[in-house]
Amino acid sequence: PLSKKKSCSRHCSRIKRHMNQKPSKRIAFLLGSGVSIPAGFPNVGDITKRVLSGENVVRHSDSTYYIDETARPDYMPPNLWKEGIPEISGFLKLMSEKIQKPDKKRKPENYEFLFYLVNQLCFQEWGVIENPLIIPFWESIKPEVQKILQEKRASSNSEEFLIESENYIQDVVAALLRRPPDKLDYLNLFMECHQDPDFEHLDIFTLNHDLLMEEFFKSHSIEYTDGFDDVVDNLRIWNSQNLESNKNKTRLLKLHGSINWCGYSYHKDDVSISFKAIAEGTSEFNVLNYKGHSLSPPDKRLFLTGTNNKMLNYNLGIWTELHYEFFKSLNKINRMIIIGYGFGDMGINQRIREFLSKKPDTKMVVVDRETSQLERKIFFRFKAKGWKKHEKLEFIESSIEDVSWDQIKSLL
Repeated sequence: PLSKKKSCSRHCSRIKRHMNQKPSKRIAFLLGSGVSIPAGFPNVGDITKRVLSGENVVRHSDSTYYIDETARPDYMPPNLWKEGIPEISGFLKLMSEKIQKPDKKRKPENYEFLFYLVNQLCFQEWGVIENPLIIPFWESIKPEVQKILQEKRASSNSEEFLIESENYIQDVVAALLRRPPDKLDYLNLFMECHQDPDFEHLDIFTLNHDLLMEEFFKSHSIEYTDGFDDVVDNLRIWNSQNLESNKNKTRLLKLHGSINWCGYSYHKDDVSISFKAIAEGTSEFNVLNYKGHSLSPPDKRLFLTGTNNKMLNYNLGIWTELHYEFFKSLNKINRMIIIGYGFGDMGINQRIREFLSKKPDTKMVVVDRETSQLERKIFFRFKAKGWKKHEKLEFIESSIEDVSWDQIKSLL
């Protein structure tokens, strides 16, 4: 065994070797919802208000909820109806009121937490996961829920109602995000980074479901890899092997999925074949055939909603592949830039903690309007005040609209 003195000497030498290494030719961004706000996309509060009010939300004959700003309460086209929406929005408002604390300084719960709560109630009803804190809460509101359903002559099956409430929240979120961006020019720092010869690989990880980055890349003719194949029969099929290709310098990986991702399936020799895909040039409901096979109607959109329940999905299907790429990428880089992220995802935070703790030469640059508040949150959640002291953490107090690539690069 090594003596304490020799062990310390060897450890110090290893640190010096790391510190003298040249910066990696790879770099990664992690983007949160704050990146999309300047483009006119709704914030969490806006989405929550619409979910709770049900304003102009309609249910289509394809079982999907849409937002029709021209909808009139006195007339509904034959393929649209409002039935069931007041019951769901009333149920969500009931839960929101029940979980509020009397402290007025506390922010009201948002749609993400409400989805998480409904998800926990689903698990409780199915007997899949037992949460002892959920049981008394559910028992306390169940009579009121049953009363809502009976008064409106809706289904009294609480399991179906809870599942429909989940679908309602996700569909409203998708409907609000399915809109063109108001502007794209404030994202030019990504083009400058893409063109920067000092970096050979650029990974952009985003937690957003909207199509903002795709629209930006398209407007600037930037070729990128996102894990989906080229178009065949109006579909781009998910194929994680594409992420191993060095065909393009830039990769876009959506760790929480996207409003245009769907699950499809068809039958071949009495076997069901399922896959994930993006419909190109048409609605996902208009894609009826793939390579000569008749497709079943698409499953619900593939994006994650909620809070702590998201981590359960990180180990399932397409999410496993995406988060494995996140893990691998952070092992290859020593510099990461975070913009618009509030550090509220426990699974993502764990990856960040590992990234900054594994090697002495790793560094994170955080861009935010209010760095003092975010700094306190980071130090509280990560218990790592030494990060700033050892220059592993830098802050730029700025909005994404005002920060430049040169300003970010100077701190890398």
